[in-house]
Amino acid sequence: MKQSFLKQGLMLVYPGFQNEAKIYQCNRIVEEFQALGIQIDKIKVDEMFLEIENGKSNVTLDKYDFCIQLVKDKYIDALLQKHHIRSFNTYEATENCDDKFMTYCLLADHDIKMPTTICGMTNTGVENIEKIEIPESYKNYVEEKLGYPLIVKKSNSKGGRDIYKIDNREMLEKICDKIKGTSYMFQEFIDVNSGKDIRTVVVGKKLVGSIMRINENDFRSNISLGGKSIKYTVTDAYKKIAEKVATILNLDYCSVDFFLTEDNEPIICEVNADPALTAIEKLGEVNVAKAYAEYIFKEIYGE
Repeated sequence: MKQSFLKQGLMLVYPGFQNEAKIYQCNRIVEEFQALGIQIDKIKVDEMFLEIENGKSNVTLDKYDFCIQLVKDKYIDALLQKHHIRSFNTYEATENCDDKFMTYCLLADHDIKMPTTICGMTNTGVENIEKIEIPESYKNYVEEKLGYPLIVKKSNSKGGRDIYKIDNREMLEKICDKIKGTSYMFQEFIDVNSGKDIRTVVVGKKLVGSIMRINENDFRSNISLGGKSIKYTVTDAYKKIAEKVATILNLDYCSVDFFLTEDNEPIICEVNADPALTAIEKLGEVNVAKAYAEYIFKEIYGE
């Protein structure tokens, strides 16, 4: 017999190809909501053809009690807000995580340790990208401040992509020419335990689990780049910072990644508003999807 649901939620997902991790994440969250008696409608953002006609939008959202944004769309988000439909996470919180330098800006001055990071020169006022030149004085400043090796990454990098380890001035010159006209940043290279990091997962501003990621062939620990995960339990110091980060950034669900230091001191690497569930659930034996569904249920229905 087909199950009947009185409560409904909307899930916005990526258009096009869905990799195994994303499919697992979507299915697990839907399963846990179904166990709570809530139907989740999964909609790819490219399947919602937004239109404004005669001063009215063509999107009907009134049947939904909330929205799980696994991908951000500012136009759909605007309509959700007009209908007073709460999003998990909010568009603003996700945007602040997707812009890595904005993440550091918001976390600055809160007694949270982060690597020294220099914002790239993006506001040049030049329309033709080919004419943009990063001044030698700026390159000299980065070189003197950070030394070699240093890291260059696009501010919206995901999955370890668009992150480069720079060993000398020649490499710096080449990468500056490649990234000019984009949003990027220079960062101190943390060479201790390169290729290893600690991932913590936070739901409702509370730590629910952690793992260690290791990549023996790359300085980037990402699973998508050949890294692997092992069980790891963080100390209270990491727990405190992870929960503090989620609170400052107003994230309902996120991962906070830390460099693995010799003295076990928490240093923030980055924050993700849409971390995969596979490793933390299967390896850490933590039901993150259930924790997330129950958190949203309580927030929306107060039960």
